[in-house]
Amino acid sequence: MNSIFFIINYLKDNVSKFIQTLAQPVEEGSTCASFPIIKARWLFAFMLVAFITSGITVGSIWPEFLDAEKESLIPASVIGILLYFVTGTLLYISSLRNRAGNYMSLTFGVLGIVLQTVGRSSHEPLGNIIGTALLVIGLAYYAKGKERNLAWGLMGVLGIIGIIVLVFLKDHQKKSPPEELPPEERFAIGLFPPKQDAVSYSLLGIPMVCLGYSSLMILFLPLSYLSPEFVEKWLLDTPKLILLRPDTEAVVSSLLNIVSLVVLAPVVEEFLFRGFLLNRWLKKYGVTKAVILSSAIFCLMHADILGAFLFGVVLSLVYLRTQSIFGPIIVHISNNAIVTVIVIIYEIATGGLEAETSLDEFQDSWWIAPIGAVICIPWLVWFLKRRFSRLGQRVG
Repeated sequence: MNSIFFIINYLKDNVSKFIQTLAQPVEEGSTCASFPIIKARWLFAFMLVAFITSGITVGSIWPEFLDAEKESLIPASVIGILLYFVTGTLLYISSLRNRAGNYMSLTFGVLGIVLQTVGRSSHEPLGNIIGTALLVIGLAYYAKGKERNLAWGLMGVLGIIGIIVLVFLKDHQKKSPPEELPPEERFAIGLFPPKQDAVSYSLLGIPMVCLGYSSLMILFLPLSYLSPEFVEKWLLDTPKLILLRPDTEAVVSSLLNIVSLVVLAPVVEEFLFRGFLLNRWLKKYGVTKAVILSSAIFCLMHADILGAFLFGVVLSLVYLRTQSIFGPIIVHISNNAIVTVIVIIYEIATGGLEAETSLDEFQDSWWIAPIGAVICIPWLVWFLKRRFSRLGQRVG
């Protein structure tokens, strides 16, 4: 028993030292922009609002989406995109908390878009009028925060389209240099990496995919024998995101899913988990706990829990080491793009007619774990040692 406690304490101390060493920044002065850090509870509130708003919007436009007996491909794809879009928009607006009327903009805007959507979809004039009025007020406050004319708030009549216009409306407010903000109250966007570094980050997606498949087998292969029903329900009986069928609905749904997986998900998730959440907990708990906690929350949003957790740890270290959010975004995009290509190739090879992977087929794929480990471990070790040490020499 004493030996077990000794091993646990040894691992805990050394893992903590290892993470803190890798997380030391090596690109001083790389910050070109920054956002104030948002409290964690606001982040989860934004995700809840995004989920409710997206569900109401899609359910109102496509009532069949709420019918479990009907297959609704396009609405299911749209709700995924809306989730990322609304979450990202709320994050961006909230980052402007030093702007005039920011929280008023959030309050009126969220209430307005929900009421307006419900009113228009249910043909209730009163709900539509009240919702539109609230959204106009919210967008007017938002325009004021950007030092634009309050008349821009009238874009609220257009609903979500108006919100998109206001988000991309040019900001006329003079920005303070990032170095004038307290470090504990901001997170760095950082500089876009040089071409050589960007290529290196994109290539890192290859071992991360191998790590994902390997960890998936390590975790779920034993479980497939111990609790086959759980593995089938949790991992195998999931709807396909890419369908190679000639009908319009399948094509549109697949394209929307690809955009969501390869573009929206990496950008929003990196800002959310590495940018805001990691930094907030970094100030509160320190490097090791912040990396572990933010990665743990990140993995709960994915079926492959172990792989997603390790993926989150690596991306956290890349972000903290380089002080730039672009590195993790590039790695994340590369990882998701490679997985998408693999899925498309598999669909082409099976003629798009293959059903979900059966339990026997999953168990027969045990060889993926050792092959993935052989590819990813040396590559990750090389990347962490060579890339980070080279960055350190560049600064020194």
